[in-house]
Amino acid sequence: TSNGTLDGLENREGGVCQTHSMKIVMKVGQDPNAVIPEQLTTSRPSKESDDTVKIVTQSPRSKVPSVEDPGKP
Repeated sequence: TSNGTLDGLENREGGVCQTHSMKIVMKVGQDPNAVIPEQLTTSRPSKESDDTVKIVTQSPRSKVPSVEDPGKP
């Protein structure tokens, strides 16, 4: 904790880290002996199971009217 108390767990400012110019170094690693889980295999759904209706929409950009440049003929 930043001040040595249980309440200091949530402190974001101050505490002994600031008053005693302390810093913290965190090193994150992976256990070299860790067992890698078996990779899951995936497949595409069959066409029979995909019977949903697809609706074609336009992007909002194509619905915005264009402003003509008054300097152009």
